[in-house]
Amino acid sequence: MTVDGVVVAAGLSSRAGGFKPEFALHGQPLIHHTVGTLLPYCDRIIVVGGYKFERLQSLLDGYRNITLLRNREYRSGMFSSVRVGVEAVEAERFFFLPGDIPAVHGKVPERLLQVSSKVVIPAFQGRKGHPVLFDSCVIPTILNAPVSSNLRSVIHDIGYTTLEVEDKNILQDVDTIQDYRELKGR
Repeated sequence: MTVDGVVVAAGLSSRAGGFKPEFALHGQPLIHHTVGTLLPYCDRIIVVGGYKFERLQSLLDGYRNITLLRNREYRSGMFSSVRVGVEAVEAERFFFLPGDIPAVHGKVPERLLQVSSKVVIPAFQGRKGHPVLFDSCVIPTILNAPVSSNLRSVIHDIGYTTLEVEDKNILQDVDTIQDYRELKGR
């Protein structure tokens, strides 16, 4: 079975007070941690950038098995980046992980891959998080959804299986500078 990863890192980082992908976490840029979560399980990772694309490109320089795509419509919202990434998927299954969720334990993707479903979402104490695992049969549904839609509503329409995991980091995204400080402090 082949597996791709889609990581979206195209946003403005406006609430974070800086360019989130390059925030330092344990001596490495945040985007390295996010990509590193999926690398052991993916044949290829598709990273979608937009804002400060060249800086993102330099952060990922030297990684093998990463395809960096530019979303020129990134200002229209995350779903536009989701569509750019999903359109490039070639594998039988793919993970979706926002670029600002850097601390997921490696066992989570491994456990998700053991579940057979069109969409598998990890949950911690009943709260759904990331990464989400998709079967490639859902790609047309995602790509044909209205531009004004979002991935959450598309997933709801498709239906999904939830897998309870023991990793609260599936819920931990870095939206604000306070989120970043809390993550660094743990």
